Amino acid sequence: MAEGFSFGREGKITLYIPKEDAVSLDITNGSGDMELETVHIADLSLDNDAGYVSMSGVRIEDAEIGSVSGDIKMTDGSCMGSYIHTGSAYVTFKGVEFCEAAISTESGEVGIKDVEDHESLSVETGSGDITVSYAAPPDDLAYEISSGSDDVTVDFPHDGPAVYTDGCRQGSIGKGQKSLSIVSDSGTVVVGV
Repeated sequence: MAEGFSFGREGKITLYIPKEDAVSLDITNGSGDMELETVHIADLSLDNDAGYVSMSGVRIEDAEIGSVSGDIKMTDGSCMGSYIHTGSAYVTFKGVEFCEAAISTESGEVGIKDVEDHESLSVETGSGDITVSYAAPPDDLAYEISSGSDDVTVDFPHDGPAVYTDGCRQGSIGKGQKSLSIVSDSGTVVVGV
């Protein structure tokens, strides 16, 4: 498949994949930056050390992404099932459709914007802040959100039970069949619409 590569600039590799085909990718990266655009990926396995990873308009069925210190950013795409773990990297999703996602970072921040409907979302950080904003108020959600810093803000309209204590917010909206779980050891957590 060497004809799919372009070596136009030293240190840069460009791989062209037909949009219609769902491919499986297994990528191991040291410290170079990566950009994935407008591609359909059945299974993505990505192991990254220090370069940033930027994905735009990408459709991913299942993803397992690990990064030591390289930031991960995904915009305007879908990642139906994803597991992301980082050391000190930032994880940013904007306008990304997903069904199930689990994101954990030891000290990086996590920002997820314009969340649509999902089955389950789990976010954990050691010392990083977490921000999750929904595109519209969820109508079916059970949530449990906590931070060791006691700095937790939740802005949801409620029609079910809710319990707010120092550093912890629990509640349900509608039947509560879908789930949101957020835990930060010491970061600020902000969740809402």
